[in-house]
Amino acid sequence: MNWGKAVILIFLSFATFIGVMAYKMMHTNIDLVGEDYYQKEIDYQRQIERLKSTNALTSRPEFNYSSENQSIVLKLPSAVSSGNALFFRPDNKKDDVNINLKSQSETTIRLSTKLLKKGHWKLKVIWTDNTKEYFVENSFVK
Repeated sequence: MNWGKAVILIFLSFATFIGVMAYKMMHTNIDLVGEDYYQKEIDYQRQIERLKSTNALTSRPEFNYSSENQSIVLKLPSAVSSGNALFFRPDNKKDDVNINLKSQSETTIRLSTKLLKKGHWKLKVIWTDNTKEYFVENSFVK
């Protein structure tokens, strides 16, 4: 093979590679963390207050994930009057699961992970005890 054919072959290989990469990039799904991120930015001061309230607690919230029982046990330092738990999947928002926490006097909450797909998850819990809002976030791999 002479140099002319080799240069043309290398050029065509490179052009094919660039074409395949451009096609893949155009068809890759890119999920935003949230569709309403402007509103979330405005509400961030409320999140800061939740974190301050959580850090001011005398006992820290405890998080235990059991892969055998496929459940998470949360031990909160105060009773829950209302709140929600969000199982957040960073790579696919369609898999996110939101659970409303009902009013209860117990501080231990058991959440099932049986319906969650395998992979990396973040559990974000917001709860109130009739006076203040609190927030805790933990990561786990199912």
